[in-house]
Amino acid sequence: MVTPINSPIHAPKPEGGGGSDPSPGGGAADPTLEMLWKNGYVPGFGGAAPGSGGGSSGGDPAGAAPPPPGHAAFTVDLATLYTAVSAGATEASHVVDAYNALKTRVDAVVASGTFWGQQATNFRAWYDNSGIAGGVGPIRREGDFPDHGVQQAAAQFAPVINPELTTALRSVADAVELYGVYLARLDQAGQAYAAADYGSILPEVAPRPKS
Repeated sequence: MVTPINSPIHAPKPEGGGGSDPSPGGGAADPTLEMLWKNGYVPGFGGAAPGSGGGSSGGDPAGAAPPPPGHAAFTVDLATLYTAVSAGATEASHVVDAYNALKTRVDAVVASGTFWGQQATNFRAWYDNSGIAGGVGPIRREGDFPDHGVQQAAAQFAPVINPELTTALRSVADAVELYGVYLARLDQAGQAYAAADYGSILPEVAPRPKS
């Protein structure tokens, strides 16, 4: 069973409910990655990887990838591929613009130092009795006073939430970049196929001279 990861914002309190709230912790540890398909072997649909007990690898004991099976001829519709890449680039452009606008807002929040209420105040109104002696009566006074409770909570909250915002923003940026790489590779595949297809065209044979 996997041990649950404690959130840096909502960390559980010590058992028994005693003590003060725990201080914010760090983010989750980076995961350890492992390839499910090893040594370049990718099983066919319904197949099994070498050593899994689901069939033979078809290769040598070292686990080298078996030769690919034969297949029928295929064609590439470059017009459809180009349309897909162009549409994807248009959508990616919209996402980039939205991301940049969001990044501007997040940067402003992190740099402000006051967004979460670090300088919160309370509006108060009261009556000053100093005017009673002169026959004026109570004088209304009003003003803003620091809200120390909110300011203290905000000072503890900001160092926790600001890194969460930037981490989420980075995740969005990574996803957009990955999609951009995918589109670029589609474009490269189309360009390579188009160049190969164009280079395979045989030139026209000159007509034979007539006697």
